[in-house]
Amino acid sequence: MGESEFIVENREFGRYLRQVREERRLSLDSVEEMTSGYPDRVTKSHLSRIENGSAVPSFGKLFALSQIYGVPISAMAERFEIDLLRETQPTDVSATTPADALAQLDRLEMAGNYREEVALASAMLDAIEHAGVPAEPEQIVALKIYRIDALAHLERYEMAKVQCEELLSDTFPTRRQKLQALLCFTICCYRLKRYTIAEMALVKATEELVSAEHSTELHATVTATRAVVQTALGQLDAAIETYKDAISLYLQVPQPFEVCRAQLNLAQTLILLN
Repeated sequence: MGESEFIVENREFGRYLRQVREERRLSLDSVEEMTSGYPDRVTKSHLSRIENGSAVPSFGKLFALSQIYGVPISAMAERFEIDLLRETQPTDVSATTPADALAQLDRLEMAGNYREEVALASAMLDAIEHAGVPAEPEQIVALKIYRIDALAHLERYEMAKVQCEELLSDTFPTRRQKLQALLCFTICCYRLKRYTIAEMALVKATEELVSAEHSTELHATVTATRAVVQTALGQLDAAIETYKDAISLYLQVPQPFEVCRAQLNLAQTLILLN
């Protein structure tokens, strides 16, 4: 089966590739020239068809584009999968406001319906960007954070990490949202076993935590995340004390499930130490 015969169009992914190319100020001609040294060269005519959603790139072409654009191939593959699902199972938000979407996203998150959460957040963001649906800056960032968190729960860590990086390059309407984004980035790096980067991000999150008033729940989450990273780095004694702090904070909220999770992690760390 040739590329043009692939199941369905993937306009969402094509639009994403065009956006990445334009952000890097690359023309179709320059991409064709830059990929000429790769086994699967991307011609400008084929790239145009991919960006228009009428063709799907082979893995070889996707790899070449990932190298040229500086985006991890795993992140591109995850993006392709998510966008293809959105294309085959579209979410109608024509009668939905950003406030309505945020309320629905909260319910989806509580229910663990992460695929629907990604689809709804993405559709609402597209409507805001391309259909002119009015939204406050805080609502836009909240939608992005919901999407990133859902991607992480779906174990699409590379894609979630890339979106975290894009989000962290902007100004945040609230300090709570900045802290949430830093935590998401930390967790993605930890899951990808990039522990040093996770530790650096956690330092930033801790600085943000002490520089402004935040809820006890956020204090607990930052503390528990710090303990997880400390364990991964082999700092077991420090992790044990940090887990104890996290448990104390979660008891204040209260968050029984997170208390149990932190207690289990503490027990596993004690076993590693002994």
